[in-house]
Amino acid sequence: MAAVTSAPVEGDWSDRAEELLGEMLRADQAPEHGLDGASGQPTGRLYMMAQPVDAVEDVALALTQSLDQLAFIQFVRAGIQGIDRQSTAMVELSYVLHRSPTADGVALRSDPVESHEHEDLRVDVEMREDGGLRLLAGGLFRNLEGSGNLNSGVNTQITDGQPNPSVNPSALIGYTHCFLNWAAAVGASLGYTGTWIFGVRLTGTKGARAAIPGPRHLSFQRNLNPYPNASYSKNVTATAERLAEERSAIAYMLIGRYLRSLDVDHLHPELLTHS
Repeated sequence: MAAVTSAPVEGDWSDRAEELLGEMLRADQAPEHGLDGASGQPTGRLYMMAQPVDAVEDVALALTQSLDQLAFIQFVRAGIQGIDRQSTAMVELSYVLHRSPTADGVALRSDPVESHEHEDLRVDVEMREDGGLRLLAGGLFRNLEGSGNLNSGVNTQITDGQPNPSVNPSALIGYTHCFLNWAAAVGASLGYTGTWIFGVRLTGTKGARAAIPGPRHLSFQRNLNPYPNASYSKNVTATAERLAEERSAIAYMLIGRYLRSLDVDHLHPELLTHS
Protein backbone atom coordinates (compact mmCIF):
# COMPACT_ATOMS: atom_id res chain seq x y z
CA MET A 1 0.00 0.00 0.00
CA ALA A 2 1.38 3.39 -0.95
CA ALA A 3 2.02 5.67 2.00
CA VAL A 4 1.27 9.27 2.76
CA THR A 5 4.35 11.44 3.04
CA SER A 6 4.21 12.58 6.66
CA ALA A 7 7.24 14.88 6.47
CA PRO A 8 7.01 18.23 4.66
CA VAL A 9 7.01 17.65 0.93
CA GLU A 10 10.50 17.81 -0.50
CA GLY A 11 11.62 19.85 -3.49
CA ASP A 12 9.74 22.14 -5.80
CA TRP A 13 6.26 20.91 -4.93
CA SER A 14 6.61 21.81 -1.27
CA ASP A 15 7.47 25.36 -2.31
CA ARG A 16 4.66 25.29 -4.85
CA ALA A 17 2.11 24.24 -2.22
CA GLU A 18 3.05 27.17 -0.02
CA GLU A 19 2.99 29.47 -3.03
CA LEU A 20 -0.51 28.35 -4.01
CA LEU A 21 -1.80 28.79 -0.45
CA GLY A 22 -0.23 32.23 -0.38
CA GLU A 23 -2.00 33.12 -3.61
CA MET A 24 -5.31 32.16 -2.01
CA LEU A 25 -4.70 34.46 0.94
CA ARG A 26 -3.69 37.35 -1.28
CA ALA A 27 -6.76 36.87 -3.46
CA ASP A 28 -9.07 36.85 -0.44
CA GLN A 29 -10.65 40.28 -0.17
CA ALA A 30 -10.67 40.36 3.63
CA PRO A 31 -7.37 41.22 5.32
CA GLU A 32 -5.81 38.31 7.17
CA HIS A 33 -6.02 40.01 10.55
CA GLY A 34 -8.82 42.49 9.83
CA LEU A 35 -12.57 42.39 10.30
CA ASP A 36 -15.17 40.83 8.08
CA GLY A 37 -17.54 43.32 6.45
CA ALA A 38 -20.78 43.99 8.25
CA SER A 39 -20.28 41.29 10.87
CA GLY A 40 -17.24 43.00 12.35
CA GLN A 41 -15.66 39.64 13.18
CA PRO A 42 -11.99 38.67 12.88
CA THR A 43 -11.32 36.93 9.59
CA GLY A 44 -9.78 33.65 10.68
CA ARG A 45 -10.33 31.29 7.77
CA LEU A 46 -9.54 27.87 6.38
CA TYR A 47 -7.69 27.59 3.05
CA MET A 48 -7.09 24.21 1.37
CA MET A 49 -5.49 23.28 -1.93
CA ALA A 50 -5.10 20.02 -3.84
CA GLN A 51 -3.05 19.58 -6.98
CA PRO A 52 -2.42 16.49 -9.15
CA VAL A 53 1.35 16.63 -9.55
CA ASP A 54 1.65 14.61 -12.77
CA ALA A 55 -1.40 15.93 -14.64
CA VAL A 56 -1.21 17.96 -17.84
CA GLU A 57 -2.20 21.60 -17.73
CA ASP A 58 -5.75 21.26 -19.08
CA VAL A 59 -6.53 17.75 -17.82
CA ALA A 60 -9.85 18.86 -16.29
CA LEU A 61 -10.93 21.34 -18.97
CA ALA A 62 -13.81 19.17 -20.19
CA LEU A 63 -14.87 18.45 -16.61
CA THR A 64 -15.03 22.11 -15.61
CA GLN A 65 -16.93 22.98 -18.77
CA SER A 66 -19.48 20.24 -18.10
CA LEU A 67 -20.32 21.52 -14.61
CA ASP A 68 -23.39 23.68 -14.87
CA GLN A 69 -24.76 25.17 -11.68
CA LEU A 70 -26.89 22.17 -10.70
CA ALA A 71 -24.14 19.65 -11.43
CA PHE A 72 -21.64 21.68 -9.42
CA ILE A 73 -24.03 21.93 -6.46
CA GLN A 74 -24.54 18.17 -6.54
CA PHE A 75 -20.79 17.61 -6.70
CA VAL A 76 -20.12 19.86 -3.69
CA ARG A 77 -22.90 18.41 -1.54
CA ALA A 78 -21.80 14.88 -2.31
CA GLY A 79 -18.66 15.64 -0.33
CA ILE A 80 -20.43 15.00 2.98
CA GLN A 81 -21.60 11.53 1.97
CA GLY A 82 -20.25 8.80 4.22
CA ILE A 83 -19.61 11.22 7.10
CA ASP A 84 -22.03 11.03 10.03
CA ARG A 85 -24.17 14.06 10.82
CA GLN A 86 -22.48 14.76 14.16
CA SER A 87 -19.13 15.05 12.44
CA THR A 88 -20.48 17.35 9.74
CA ALA A 89 -22.76 19.51 11.88
CA MET A 90 -20.34 22.37 11.41
CA VAL A 91 -20.02 22.04 7.63
CA GLU A 92 -22.37 24.52 5.96
CA LEU A 93 -22.82 23.84 2.25
CA SER A 94 -26.48 24.70 1.72
CA TYR A 95 -25.64 28.31 0.81
CA VAL A 96 -22.97 27.36 -1.74
CA LEU A 97 -25.12 27.94 -4.81
CA HIS A 98 -23.52 30.51 -7.09
CA ARG A 99 -21.44 29.28 -10.04
CA SER A 100 -18.93 31.70 -11.53
CA PRO A 101 -15.88 31.41 -13.82
CA THR A 102 -12.43 32.09 -12.40
CA ALA A 103 -9.05 32.80 -13.98
CA ASP A 104 -8.17 29.09 -13.71
CA GLY A 105 -11.47 27.23 -13.87
CA VAL A 106 -14.88 27.53 -12.24
CA ALA A 107 -16.04 28.15 -8.67
CA LEU A 108 -19.16 27.55 -6.62
CA ARG A 109 -19.57 30.24 -3.98
CA SER A 110 -21.86 31.14 -1.14
CA ASP A 111 -24.23 34.06 -1.62
CA PRO A 112 -22.04 37.18 -1.71
CA VAL A 113 -24.49 39.24 0.36
CA GLU A 114 -25.15 36.56 2.97
CA SER A 115 -21.49 35.61 3.32
CA HIS A 116 -20.49 39.26 3.66
CA GLU A 117 -22.89 39.69 6.57
CA HIS A 118 -22.45 36.22 8.06
CA GLU A 119 -18.89 34.94 8.05
CA ASP A 120 -20.19 31.45 8.99
CA LEU A 121 -21.66 31.14 5.50
CA ARG A 122 -18.51 32.05 3.55
CA VAL A 123 -17.53 29.00 1.48
CA ASP A 124 -15.84 29.02 -1.94
CA VAL A 125 -15.04 25.81 -3.82
CA GLU A 126 -12.96 26.09 -7.00
CA MET A 127 -12.29 23.39 -9.57
CA ARG A 128 -9.41 24.26 -11.87
CA GLU A 129 -8.76 23.25 -15.47
CA ASP A 130 -5.45 21.68 -14.37
CA GLY A 131 -7.32 19.29 -12.02
CA GLY A 132 -6.59 21.27 -8.88
CA LEU A 133 -9.09 22.13 -6.18
CA ARG A 134 -9.31 25.06 -3.77
CA LEU A 135 -11.46 25.65 -0.68
CA LEU A 136 -11.99 28.79 1.38
CA ALA A 137 -14.22 28.50 4.46
CA GLY A 138 -15.00 31.24 6.98
CA GLY A 139 -16.38 31.36 10.48
CA LEU A 140 -13.97 28.89 12.09
CA PHE A 141 -12.19 31.42 14.29
CA ARG A 142 -14.39 34.30 15.43
CA ASN A 143 -15.50 36.10 18.55
CA LEU A 144 -19.16 35.77 19.42
CA GLU A 145 -20.89 37.10 22.48
CA GLY A 146 -23.38 34.92 24.29
CA SER A 147 -23.74 31.20 24.81
CA GLY A 148 -22.94 30.22 21.24
CA ASN A 149 -24.67 28.06 18.68
CA LEU A 150 -23.46 24.75 17.31
CA ASN A 151 -24.14 25.94 13.78
CA SER A 152 -21.90 28.97 14.17
CA GLY A 153 -18.72 27.04 14.77
CA VAL A 154 -17.42 29.10 17.67
CA ASN A 155 -18.30 30.36 21.11
CA THR A 156 -16.77 33.19 23.11
CA GLN A 157 -16.32 33.54 26.83
CA ILE A 158 -15.59 37.03 28.15
CA THR A 159 -12.67 37.20 30.58
CA ASP A 160 -11.57 40.50 32.14
CA GLY A 161 -13.47 42.33 29.44
CA GLN A 162 -11.56 40.62 26.64
CA PRO A 163 -13.20 38.09 24.27
CA ASN A 164 -11.52 34.72 24.01
CA PRO A 165 -12.13 33.08 20.61
CA SER A 166 -12.81 29.38 20.38
CA VAL A 167 -13.31 26.96 17.53
CA ASN A 168 -15.23 23.72 17.17
CA PRO A 169 -12.72 21.25 15.70
CA SER A 170 -15.54 19.24 14.14
CA ALA A 171 -15.85 22.00 11.55
CA LEU A 172 -12.21 21.65 10.56
CA ILE A 173 -12.41 17.85 10.46
CA GLY A 174 -15.63 17.96 8.44
CA TYR A 175 -14.35 20.43 5.86
CA THR A 176 -11.09 18.49 5.53
CA HIS A 177 -12.96 15.30 4.72
CA CYS A 178 -15.27 17.04 2.28
CA PHE A 179 -12.23 18.44 0.50
CA LEU A 180 -10.51 15.06 0.28
CA ASN A 181 -13.76 13.49 -0.96
CA TRP A 182 -13.95 16.12 -3.70
CA ALA A 183 -10.35 15.46 -4.73
CA ALA A 184 -10.97 11.71 -4.86
CA ALA A 185 -14.05 12.28 -7.01
CA VAL A 186 -12.14 14.51 -9.42
CA GLY A 187 -9.29 12.00 -9.64
CA ALA A 188 -11.69 9.16 -10.35
CA SER A 189 -13.50 11.19 -13.01
CA LEU A 190 -10.21 12.02 -14.73
CA GLY A 191 -8.76 8.54 -14.36
CA TYR A 192 -5.77 10.12 -12.63
CA THR A 193 -3.44 7.58 -11.01
CA GLY A 194 -0.48 9.77 -10.05
CA THR A 195 0.52 11.73 -6.97
CA TRP A 196 -1.47 14.49 -5.28
CA ILE A 197 -0.19 17.30 -3.11
CA PHE A 198 -2.46 18.73 -0.42
CA GLY A 199 -1.99 21.91 1.60
CA VAL A 200 -3.90 23.53 4.44
CA ARG A 201 -3.57 26.92 6.10
CA LEU A 202 -5.56 28.32 8.99
CA THR A 203 -5.49 32.01 9.89
CA GLY A 204 -6.77 33.79 12.97
CA THR A 205 -5.75 30.90 15.21
CA LYS A 206 -3.80 32.78 17.89
CA GLY A 207 -5.34 32.33 21.33
CA ALA A 208 -8.25 30.22 20.04
CA ARG A 209 -9.29 27.28 22.20
CA ALA A 210 -11.15 24.20 21.05
CA ALA A 211 -14.85 24.15 21.91
CA ILE A 212 -16.57 20.79 21.83
CA PRO A 213 -20.30 20.04 22.30
CA GLY A 214 -21.29 19.84 25.95
CA PRO A 215 -24.14 17.95 27.66
CA ARG A 216 -26.70 20.43 26.32
CA HIS A 217 -27.33 21.10 22.65
CA LEU A 218 -26.21 24.73 22.63
CA SER A 219 -23.45 24.56 25.20
CA PHE A 220 -19.73 24.08 24.79
CA GLN A 221 -17.03 22.62 26.96
CA ARG A 222 -14.01 24.75 26.17
CA ASN A 223 -10.57 23.20 26.12
CA LEU A 224 -8.03 25.14 28.18
CA ASN A 225 -5.15 24.94 25.68
CA PRO A 226 -5.03 28.07 23.48
CA TYR A 227 -3.16 27.83 20.19
CA PRO A 228 -0.08 30.09 20.45
CA ASN A 229 0.53 30.93 16.79
CA ALA A 230 -1.27 33.30 14.43
CA SER A 231 -1.59 30.66 11.70
CA TYR A 232 -1.17 26.96 10.97
CA SER A 233 0.15 25.44 7.74
CA LYS A 234 0.88 21.91 6.55
CA ASN A 235 1.31 20.09 3.24
CA VAL A 236 1.54 16.37 2.41
CA THR A 237 1.64 14.17 -0.67
CA ALA A 238 -0.39 11.03 -1.31
CA THR A 239 -0.88 8.63 -4.17
CA ALA A 240 -4.21 8.40 -5.94
CA GLU A 241 -4.54 4.89 -4.49
CA ARG A 242 -4.20 6.14 -0.92
CA LEU A 243 -6.57 9.02 -1.60
CA ALA A 244 -9.17 6.56 -2.85
CA GLU A 245 -8.81 4.16 0.06
CA GLU A 246 -7.52 5.91 3.17
CA ARG A 247 -8.58 9.54 3.30
CA SER A 248 -8.74 9.49 7.10
CA ALA A 249 -4.96 9.00 7.21
CA ILE A 250 -4.38 11.94 4.87
CA ALA A 251 -6.73 14.07 6.96
CA TYR A 252 -4.75 13.32 10.10
CA MET A 253 -1.48 14.16 8.38
CA LEU A 254 -2.93 17.50 7.32
CA ILE A 255 -4.59 18.71 10.52
CA GLY A 256 -3.41 16.28 13.21
CA ARG A 257 -0.64 18.54 14.51
CA TYR A 258 -3.08 21.42 14.99
CA LEU A 259 -5.61 19.17 16.74
CA ARG A 260 -2.90 17.69 18.97
CA SER A 261 -1.87 21.18 20.06
CA LEU A 262 -5.43 21.70 21.31
CA ASP A 263 -5.58 18.20 22.82
CA VAL A 264 -8.59 17.22 20.69
CA ASP A 265 -7.08 14.79 18.18
CA HIS A 266 -9.14 12.03 19.82
CA LEU A 267 -12.36 13.43 18.35
CA HIS A 268 -14.08 11.58 15.49
CA PRO A 269 -11.65 8.63 15.39
CA GLU A 270 -13.53 7.22 12.40
CA LEU A 271 -12.39 10.26 10.39
CA LEU A 272 -8.82 10.56 11.68
CA THR A 273 -6.48 7.59 11.38
CA HIS A 274 -3.29 8.02 13.41
CA SER A 275 -0.52 6.57 11.28
